[in-house]
Amino acid sequence: MFWQKILVASYDQRVWQKHFTAIFPNAQTENRQTFYNWVDQVRALRNRIAHHEPILFNRDLNDDLRSIMLFIYCRCEHTYSMLEPIALELENMLVSYKQKTIIN
Repeated sequence: MFWQKILVASYDQRVWQKHFTAIFPNAQTENRQTFYNWVDQVRALRNRIAHHEPILFNRDLNDDLRSIMLFIYCRCEHTYSMLEPIALELENMLVSYKQKTIIN
């Protein structure tokens, strides 16, 4: 995954110390490790999906969605604005699904 590889510590000098704000103009922090953690979380989700492993019962999908949306917002607020209604709908679906599984 591109972002995970570029967010490793060995690129601090060459990339992140000089260009962090240009790459993530809306970031509230300049902590590269925070971004690495978000990307690692998304990679783990992607791998579970790609290997047809269950994701509904053993992951906090709302947290995954929040990490994805935060990363997108930090990179481009226009893209975030376009995706936000879809993310909110997905979040509501996940909450509704969890409520149904608790009741049953």
